[in-house]
Amino acid sequence: MTPIVLASIAVVAIFFFLVRTRTRKPSAAEEHSNWSMYHWNDESGLRILQTRDELPNDARKNFDVGVVIEWKYEAEGVPDEPTMKHIYELEDAIRPIRDDQSAIHVHTITGNGIREWCYYTADYPKFEAQFNKLVAGMPRMPIELSHQVDPGWSYWKKLKAMASSGVA
Repeated sequence: MTPIVLASIAVVAIFFFLVRTRTRKPSAAEEHSNWSMYHWNDESGLRILQTRDELPNDARKNFDVGVVIEWKYEAEGVPDEPTMKHIYELEDAIRPIRDDQSAIHVHTITGNGIREWCYYTADYPKFEAQFNKLVAGMPRMPIELSHQVDPGWSYWKKLKAMASSGVA
């Protein structure tokens, strides 16, 4: 092959590699690699925060609706083992929301009788419909969904800053 043909093949290969890496979904390892965990005790007991460290590098950084899912449980501090089993079942059931890139999970906080998940999405009605579809066959759970337009991700940033400064 001539040098021109080899150079042309190299350019095409690089182009396809760049297009593929820009449009592909983050792998599971990438999705979970930039998280931190904080814990503290307050008057209600132990609280644990797992939080994403940074904004995503893709189009999801433009999601402007914060969605909070709250599971209320009886214990102060962390839930008992049977409750955690049900909480994990919910987390497994709603995983497709994160996997299909229609929302991004930014934190989970546990304590004071509440397990809270925060997601950001571009389309709350779509998020809610998908959530309801995914949990339709599950037993009734003590959960509430709420949402708020938050284009600057201020809720996530505030909670993250409070935890990292030790004020939370």
